[in-house]
Amino acid sequence: MVERSITPAVQAALDQSRQELAVLYEAEFDSGTVQLWSGFGELTWGAKTFLGASDLISIAEVSETTEVRAAGITVTFEGVQASTIAQALSEKPLDRFARVWLAEFDNGVLILDPVLIFSGRMGAPVLGDTGDTATYQVNIESRLVDLQRPRVRRYTDEDQKIDHPTDVGLQYVESLQDAEIVWGSTG
Repeated sequence: MVERSITPAVQAALDQSRQELAVLYEAEFDSGTVQLWSGFGELTWGAKTFLGASDLISIAEVSETTEVRAAGITVTFEGVQASTIAQALSEKPLDRFARVWLAEFDNGVLILDPVLIFSGRMGAPVLGDTGDTATYQVNIESRLVDLQRPRVRRYTDEDQKIDHPTDVGLQYVESLQDAEIVWGSTG
């Protein structure tokens, strides 16, 4: 189980009856890193500047479990311009990293140390077009999804040379398959 640390300032704000929350989203692409948040204007946190996406960005429910299984989230961008869609299609976000933080505000002022609520790799984007607006939706999967992928590797000399061309550690594996080895005999 992952233990998350929350600063005393964030804990105090969460204990209040009224919370001001925002979501920070960061994704890596070929052309650079995209940083957006669910508010207006620019938000600077640390060395990062997040551009306001207001209610045009939505993030599906983030869930955790005590089971060892892959969980993911879906991030949806609505009202996306055609030029942005064209750029997004050329970027190929597969297996690129994305992160989502939950930020707490106190009277419009960011309380330091937003909490990382999800980190993972992006899948293929899903585009939707209703005529008036376009939507761009991307699934982000946790690292545990790698446990579900089949590993198609073999203990052969040819397979070993894919990663280590000069390694000869498996060169005799094929000849050992049909070899008769007499163990403990003197002759």
